Amino acid sequence: MGLGYGAGAGGFLIICFAILVLFIVIAIWLSWNNWYKKQKNRPYKVNAALKIGLSGVLFFPLFVAVTLGLFVISGLRSDYVEWQYQKKIYIQLQEPLKFGEVVLPEGTWINRSFETDYSLEQMTDIRQGLTSARFPQPVQLAGFDVIAFELHRHLLLELVHDQTVMMNNQKEICPAGWLLELSGADYPSTAQLYSLNFDWFTPSRWHPINCFDGEGIVVLKSKNYL
Repeated sequence: MGLGYGAGAGGFLIICFAILVLFIVIAIWLSWNNWYKKQKNRPYKVNAALKIGLSGVLFFPLFVAVTLGLFVISGLRSDYVEWQYQKKIYIQLQEPLKFGEVVLPEGTWINRSFETDYSLEQMTDIRQGLTSARFPQPVQLAGFDVIAFELHRHLLLELVHDQTVMMNNQKEICPAGWLLELSGADYPSTAQLYSLNFDWFTPSRWHPINCFDGEGIVVLKSKNYL
């Protein structure tokens, strides 16, 4: 981090110095031209040498300007590539989308993940690799009103209301905003998460195994480009 700040400060100083050099050269050039035009016996050789020298000095701010422009273009290109990538992994649904036994409503933000064995180009359906979703309004999953879910080692549901659930053969209260963890014998494998068959998403067949305060499910959104 220190190196990054140092490089940034150094670059800023170089730009400031280049601007200063540019203004000094322009000032000298204009002053010399003004003086030169008033002379009866004009020193042509001195005039030529001075202007050649000043032109040479101008290469420094010009070089800095070109370099800065290339950095800006490179940064914009990188931002655009990142934005294109984000659009494929952080997606807001423009229409309802069926995912297993649930219909994800329009406006839902979904996040996708890609394992090393599954490239982005192979993921032709936005439901492939789906890891989390946040709804614009509560949706019922497994009989619970939830605002978001996450597929990890088990299914996590972010509850909208306090819920009474059966865990370990006894009733427990899981407060609103907490995460309810569901699992079952038919919980999907990694291969299923990346397949084109989404019938495996059956939360109604899974059972609660834990309830905890997880500070909400993180679902990222893609940023607007420019």
